[in-house]
Amino acid sequence: PSVYSALESLLAKGCVTSIPGNTVEYRAVSPEILFDEMSSSFAASCQKAKKCLESLKAPSFSNHEFSNIEGKENLIRNVNRVIHLAQKEIIMNCTMSPDFFAEELKLAENRGVRIVLFTWADIQFKDIKIEFYSGYSENSQCADERIFVVSDFAHCVVGSNERKDYIAHGKDTEKLPNGEKDFFGMISDNRLMVNLVTEHIHFDIYLNRLKQKHK
Repeated sequence: PSVYSALESLLAKGCVTSIPGNTVEYRAVSPEILFDEMSSSFAASCQKAKKCLESLKAPSFSNHEFSNIEGKENLIRNVNRVIHLAQKEIIMNCTMSPDFFAEELKLAENRGVRIVLFTWADIQFKDIKIEFYSGYSENSQCADERIFVVSDFAHCVVGSNERKDYIAHGKDTEKLPNGEKDFFGMISDNRLMVNLVTEHIHFDIYLNRLKQKHK
């Protein structure tokens, strides 16, 4: 009985077809057809939910609110959300892998967004138009994987893996743990925090240029 119950449930969902007879037989729908139908159904449901939510008045985000971020995937997701909001300018300080943010940055470039990046690591964002500044050298390496992003001077997100007793820069640095639970951060639209993060990135650029100029 439980098998027939499961088959009837699959039939109702369109995953199988039935062949009438003295004993009802069931045949699986082709995976290519099934997954195309499931994708279309899911996309339609998402669009319907989106329209319903748009009809509701969204709560305004207080300029004094901060949200903590825990976990590497959650940090990457929030960074990409802030990048997605940008219409004019993105300022970044990044030592994490470019692959995490390349897709959203490319979309931002296509929107005509100015992208400024400073890094202490040996990284490159390929095929994306970026104003690139690097403080990387073999004698001054960055141990932690960090990300600071400011979008349109209105939104910011910061995060890194746990540094503990390590010194971030120097000749004798060690790589830090970079698993899912080793990352934490913060996201905010607070004007003071946005200003501080922006200034931090600017100062890294200016001080590094002075260092190169005056040795």
